[in-house]
Amino acid sequence: MREIGDDDRAWTTAAAEARRHVGTRAEEWAVSSLLDVRCCHISWRATGAGLAGFIHMRRMMKRCSTAPVVLACLVTVVSVWAAAGDASAADPESIGSKATAGWTETTEKAATAPEQKNVLANSKVATVTGELVEVSCYLQLGKRGEAHAPCGSDCIKHGQPAGIVDDKGKLTLLFVEEHDPRRYGEIDVREKLASLVAKQVSATGMLTTTKDGGAALYAHGSDIGAAK
Repeated sequence: MREIGDDDRAWTTAAAEARRHVGTRAEEWAVSSLLDVRCCHISWRATGAGLAGFIHMRRMMKRCSTAPVVLACLVTVVSVWAAAGDASAADPESIGSKATAGWTETTEKAATAPEQKNVLANSKVATVTGELVEVSCYLQLGKRGEAHAPCGSDCIKHGQPAGIVDDKGKLTLLFVEEHDPRRYGEIDVREKLASLVAKQVSATGMLTTTKDGGAALYAHGSDIGAAK
């Protein structure tokens, strides 16, 4: 069977075929567990590999071989969960640092009114960790994860904003800090941010918040460009 990748239709077809091969309650549990893994935003490829493995295994074994089938089902599910655990345990991409965080000269000069100065004064250095998303599709359609990476990357390359969704579901917008260079297009981080869509990142910069709970993190453009 061909590899199941980041393709909604291919994955749905594989899921339907896996259900068709279910012959016992143990197998039904195994397939349902794999689908639950996918619903938790685990890699399309990891879950697809599990489904493909189950289908191949079921075709090769006779229905009377219940014990080996059940054991193989358990191994398949555990393997997918283990792969997911390894992916989630990977260190996030790093953007910025506490040493470089702060308001630059052009940002401070841009604050000409008392209320604008208060916004800067009430900000703080903070680190936000989570999944980098393309904000317009995330807020409009709830799109995130590897399946949305190509679309999200294209949107960011064409000017849509990026943000970070933490493990509690909180969205923090991510912007270049330098006011005038940002204003005049002298700093362009679109390509770098586009490459980070759906990945875990840990960004440090100046955090501002609004009364209604909105949040934005301002990192230096050079720090975003230097993200690894």
